[in-house]
Amino acid sequence: MRLRRNLPAPLNQTRTTIRRSLPAFVRPYLLLILGSAILLSFFIVNYESDSVDAEPIENAQSREAQSDGPPAGSNSRELEGNIPTPQQQGLQSAQQDPPTATTTATIVPTSTPTATPTPQPIPTVSELDRTTNVLILGSDQRLDQPNWRTDVIILLMMNPDLGEAAIVSFPRDMYIDPIPGHLPNRINVIDYLGEMDAPGGGGPRLLIRILEDRLGITIDNFIRFRFEGFVNLINALGGLKIHVDCYLYEVYPEENIYLNLPPGEHLLNGEQALSYVRSRRSGGGDLERARRQQRVVWALRKQLVEQNLLPRALALYDALRYSVDTDVSKWDTLSYARFGLSLGEADIKGLVLRPPDAMRPGWRQEMSVFIVDWDYVAEELRRIFDRPPLIDTNTSFSPENPQPNDGGGSAPIERTECP
Repeated sequence: MRLRRNLPAPLNQTRTTIRRSLPAFVRPYLLLILGSAILLSFFIVNYESDSVDAEPIENAQSREAQSDGPPAGSNSRELEGNIPTPQQQGLQSAQQDPPTATTTATIVPTSTPTATPTPQPIPTVSELDRTTNVLILGSDQRLDQPNWRTDVIILLMMNPDLGEAAIVSFPRDMYIDPIPGHLPNRINVIDYLGEMDAPGGGGPRLLIRILEDRLGITIDNFIRFRFEGFVNLINALGGLKIHVDCYLYEVYPEENIYLNLPPGEHLLNGEQALSYVRSRRSGGGDLERARRQQRVVWALRKQLVEQNLLPRALALYDALRYSVDTDVSKWDTLSYARFGLSLGEADIKGLVLRPPDAMRPGWRQEMSVFIVDWDYVAEELRRIFDRPPLIDTNTSFSPENPQPNDGGGSAPIERTECP
């Protein structure tokens, strides 16, 4: 799907320079670089590092469902049974009633007012039908490791008619039952399981199949990043300029986080930038981390638009080509990039799925997981473009309310600097 919107003036100048200066066979690669870099910035927005410890995939796969299995299965059967049962009862009662003229006259007016509110969700559904949806996955996969988990699961929804985009973040401990061909498990192992079944994209396709079935939407493409790709991208750009409001310090070797930044302007290398967006044990915890991620996104976007990318074209290509897997064509990559670069802060909506509304903590197969209310999540997606901008919903902090305001009806909280 082609997304068209006016480009910023600096990008138009860069595009003209590219056309005049680069050979034709090089241009598609640079388009891929720009598109992948912009989509990588979306990937960084809602990086979620959940507190539940992950267990080895082999243990989770080899263990059969025990006492917790039946409740999960019974819940599914109850949901499936409650939907058709009223319909079947209604059909049976209609068939048993004598087909008199009075009965017919009663049924017709009854169905007419029922059909009146029915068109209300239709425009909302059609809006989702007009969106282009891209599943963005971020993993800790390394070539020397036999398995991996997906730490970042984001659905990017682009609506060209509204000129807006939305980002939906899925916690990595969501419990998925069933997983076709596998035992129920956390959502963060589905990419690995699918890739083992069908190498070369089977993982994202399996996850797309599951999400489409539960959310009732179509997911057009996937992009899968490895953390090393973000590091290489920042290094290829010559670093990332970031302003730090308060002193940030965290040393956490288990997650390869080494952060020591006093207040002021900094030029971060790739490793520092990754630590900057992943750190949640310094200055404000998860809420301040969300603000840092926002700053990285817009700093990265600004540098991509304003910098002369020609001298760095080959370095950018090398930085991304071994770290990004996608089924997006080069022309759709350009289309997505153009659309992403045209968006302002107010044009990006956001939703982070979390308890108690979208899910609840639970225990399945000796794992601490989130049990998801998929009907609630699907309804939230239908209203996604009615939400306030992302910049106003997940970057606020108040000592009286230590939870980010996700736009669920409460007023935005006044921002404060990290302690």
